Amino acid sequence: MTMSGGSSGENGGATTTRGSEGSVTGGDSGINTGAPTGGRGIGGSNATTGGIDAGSPAGGTDALGGQWTCDYGCQRVGGGSSIDIPPSGGTIGISATGGSSSGNTANNSAGGVATGGKSATGGVPTGGTATGGKPATGGVAAGGAMPAGGAATGGASTASTATSDPCSVTSTLSGGTKHCSQSDSGSYGSYQWRVWSNQTGGCLTTYANAGGAFSANWDNLGDFLAGVGLKFDDTQTYQQLGVFSADFAETHTGTAGALSYIGIYGWMVSPSIEFYIVEDSFDNSPPAKPAGGSKLGTIQADGGTYDVYSSALTGTTTTRQFYSIRQTSRRCGHISISDHFSQWANLGLSLGKMDEVRIIVEALGGTGSIDFTTASVVIN
Repeated sequence: MTMSGGSSGENGGATTTRGSEGSVTGGDSGINTGAPTGGRGIGGSNATTGGIDAGSPAGGTDALGGQWTCDYGCQRVGGGSSIDIPPSGGTIGISATGGSSSGNTANNSAGGVATGGKSATGGVPTGGTATGGKPATGGVAAGGAMPAGGAATGGASTASTATSDPCSVTSTLSGGTKHCSQSDSGSYGSYQWRVWSNQTGGCLTTYANAGGAFSANWDNLGDFLAGVGLKFDDTQTYQQLGVFSADFAETHTGTAGALSYIGIYGWMVSPSIEFYIVEDSFDNSPPAKPAGGSKLGTIQADGGTYDVYSSALTGTTTTRQFYSIRQTSRRCGHISISDHFSQWANLGLSLGKMDEVRIIVEALGGTGSIDFTTASVVIN
C-alpha cells in the first residue's frame, strides 16, 4: 500500500579553520616579528653608531653595532644589555624590565614554530592574541602541533547534527486529534500523517507541538498501517536529497495478529519499490520474514544485525519489496536510513527515486495500540 508524508528539513554545518604557523626572521631594525609561542627568536642587530634601541627600556643604550641573540626569551634589563632567560616550562616572548618597549613587537600565532627554533612544553604563552587560530593551553606541542583548548578567532565552527538519545527521553502523550478512517492523510507541523487499512476500525492520533509523535489503535483489521513522515515528488534519489535518518521511541500493548512491523516504511519509483526497516514487533522477538521473500544476506547498522530480504509485492508484477529486519528487537533508538539504502545497493538491489519515508506500525489483525513518544525523520 502507499503512504504519503510531509515536507523535509535540512541541517548544515561549517568547519573550523586552524590558525597559520608563524616564522621568525631577523632584520637590521631589531624588531622580532612572527615569533611563535614555544619557539625561539633571533633578533636582528640593534641600533648603529650612537643609536638608542627603541625597544630597550628607558635609559638604556646598546653598544656600538652590538647584536643580541636569544635562545629562549629575551629580557632587557636596566642599562641596555640583554640577557637570555629560559622560562619555567615555556617561552615567554619579549618583555621589558625597567622601561616600556616600543620597538619590539611580538606577533604570536598559535601552533607556529620558529625556523630552527625549539618547542616549549608546559608553559603558558603571553604577549599576543592568536588571530585565526587558538591560544595555547599548557604549552605548545613539539613540532608545532595545534595546541589544545580555545576556540578559533575568525574561523567557523563545525555544526553538530547529533541528537539526544531517544531512549533517554521520557514523555507522555495527551489530548491529540484522532483520525479514524479506512484511508486518509493530512499534515501537521513539518510532517504528514497517513492511516490505511483494508477494513474499518483503526485510528491514528496526532499531537500538536510534539514533533512527529503519534499514537495508533486497531481492532481485528485484516491489514492496518499508520505512520508519520515525509513526502517527495518522485524526481530525486535519496543521494540527491541528502542523508536520511530517524529517531523513535515507542510502547505498545495488545496484539497485532499473525504479523506486525514497527520501524521505517516507504516507497520509491522508477523502479517501483516498497521498503521496510523493521526494528520491533508485537512478538518482542525477531519479526517474521516476509511471505515468499528470499534472504540476500545480513548487514550491520546502528549497533545491530539486520537480515535483508527481497520479494515481489503480492498482486503485482512490477513492484518489489525490500526489507531490513533487525535480529534483536528494540523499542527506541536512532535509525540510519541512508546506510540501509547504500548497503542494499551493495547487495545488488536497484533503488529508485523517493516517494515517501515514514515511521510506522503495521498490524495484520489483533486488537492493540501503540504510542510513539518520539518519531522524527530528518534529512541532513
